Amino acid sequence: MVSQDNNAADIFLSYARENRPHVQMLAEALEHTGWSVLFDQLSTVVDQDIFQATENAVNQANCVIVIWSYAAIQSKWVLSEAEIAHKQEKLILIRLDDSKLPVEFEALQALDFANWKGEHSSVIFVRLKKAIERLIGLPRNDRKKAKSARIKQTEAPVKPPLVQKRTLQLPDIDWIEIPEGIFIYGKDYSGGYGNSSGVGYGKGYADALPLEIKRFFISRYPITHCQYQTFIDAGGYEDERWWQDLIKSQPTKASWQQPNRPRDNVNWYEAVAFCRWLSAQFGYVISLPTERQWEKAARGTDGREYPWGASFQTGDANVFLDSNPENLNQTCAVGLFPHRASPYQVMDMAGNVWEWCLNPFDQPNQIEPNTSNAPRVVLRGGCWDLKASEARTFMRRSRHPDLRDYEVGFRVVCRSPK
Repeated sequence: MVSQDNNAADIFLSYARENRPHVQMLAEALEHTGWSVLFDQLSTVVDQDIFQATENAVNQANCVIVIWSYAAIQSKWVLSEAEIAHKQEKLILIRLDDSKLPVEFEALQALDFANWKGEHSSVIFVRLKKAIERLIGLPRNDRKKAKSARIKQTEAPVKPPLVQKRTLQLPDIDWIEIPEGIFIYGKDYSGGYGNSSGVGYGKGYADALPLEIKRFFISRYPITHCQYQTFIDAGGYEDERWWQDLIKSQPTKASWQQPNRPRDNVNWYEAVAFCRWLSAQFGYVISLPTERQWEKAARGTDGREYPWGASFQTGDANVFLDSNPENLNQTCAVGLFPHRASPYQVMDMAGNVWEWCLNPFDQPNQIEPNTSNAPRVVLRGGCWDLKASEARTFMRRSRHPDLRDYEVGFRVVCRSPK
């Protein structure tokens, strides 16, 4: 299960010896994509040495893929490796057959590789690549291509001439006021989900504590394809004012081109640049929400699990439901679930697309974007390709800011629209 190469790898593959042919094929495909992979078995050392070497390899890898099968159930190593990776929030599960997942992993969505024959272009392998990118970012070769030189950060962007603003015809932002006051922030772990230290939720995240927050306004819907396209058409990627101290790359096509769907395939840097540009058009400061702002807008003041209440039923949001023929399996137009708005009538706060937040994952109280050393930042809200449990108001995920994904979009906030 571990290579004799002690260097840290991007991906560690955990598997049962009987599944080695499948694992070999998977490792070759992942290495061809550009990631480094650790998977070879060590059979010449005693069990204690294997355990220590395995634990070290899992700890050092950025992502752990567990290949689950009937054979894996019998392995004393696979479950241990999966548990370590799950605690460190870097676990991806792959299934080779219909063997049952352990109880602690039932909430995770396992990718079905039973019929995969090594095709790099297959839908299931593309989904695996996207899952890996959400954890560790692009493969190293692609990451180098995507990054451009950083530009020294200066003061707030200068407002363009008024005539330019008039010709852009930017679609209106439907602002919703979130009043000043106290709300329940975080998750009460005493009920058995997680533990008192918040394992899996990140340092600095509260245990269902009352938190006071100032008034702000949030967009009723995620930014749509049409709204973001206006930024592109206005030369937003050519104007360096919006990219000061950000990593700039060329825009990627949205996965779905309908104008009223949430814009996906936009990384955190692009979302910040869009906010700077939009601030200049409207004449007041617009930004990504901090996750505290996002959470209050999503759950109100009473600490509810979902924006609408305590439970989920089919038809409440665009999420993935096991063996359900009604799964959309893609994004949908914003606002399609008006009966499941938040207490403030903010839409799509559960499912459809994950939404970028402003702050680093381990610094929930930071209210200024940290563009200097590119820490992992926060995503909120769940998405169309994950289960409803991932769309609860307190769920948070950390991802590299250069991630582009068909499951990720964003919405915006301001202090007071003029």
